[in-house]
Amino acid sequence: MRCQTNLFRRKNVKKQQKKKPVKYIILILLLAVIAVAGVWTAFHIKEGRKETTTVISKTTLEKVLDISELSTGKAVYHGIAHVYDPKNDERVLYHVAYDATVKAGIDTDKIKIKIEKEAKKVTVTLPEVQIQDIDVDMGTLDYMFESKRSQTESVSKDAYQAAIADVTKECKDNEEIKDLAKENAKNVVKGVLGTLLAQQEEAYTLEVK
Repeated sequence: MRCQTNLFRRKNVKKQQKKKPVKYIILILLLAVIAVAGVWTAFHIKEGRKETTTVISKTTLEKVLDISELSTGKAVYHGIAHVYDPKNDERVLYHVAYDATVKAGIDTDKIKIKIEKEAKKVTVTLPEVQIQDIDVDMGTLDYMFESKRSQTESVSKDAYQAAIADVTKECKDNEEIKDLAKENAKNVVKGVLGTLLAQQEEAYTLEVK
């Protein structure tokens, strides 16, 4: 457990004792997911050419989109949580700076696909993005105690729980990660299905929403 707090974080804690903590968000696009999806699709299209032209159907498209990490977005949070006295919820015992990784995504089973044969159009409707996982890095916990008496044996456990609660609240109130995860999912779907539809003798238009 590190009880020494670096200068940068001390200043941030001091500034935030009287106001809501500010979170710094680093958003990461999972380009590797797109690449894997593209390779998977290209392989199956190539194999299909040996026998017959791929038939566009709802079942075919659902199978192509059956990728576990289809729509995952990731955000790294740098936050500061506050641990309060269990006997007095207005008294802060100490502050803890932390780093947490948040993953957001969609349930691929809830993707809706509509095919209009005459109009040669495929419409894909993605479900609502959900927060799938929150991981606070215990190695990044950095403390600033209001009193030496607060340095008890349960400090790490209490600080970890406070950090989890803090970042969970931030995720609930922040739509940015969900919006970017949704855009990431749209790009993956367009990349995967666009490749498949391009192989058809008659061109199809693709709409992802």
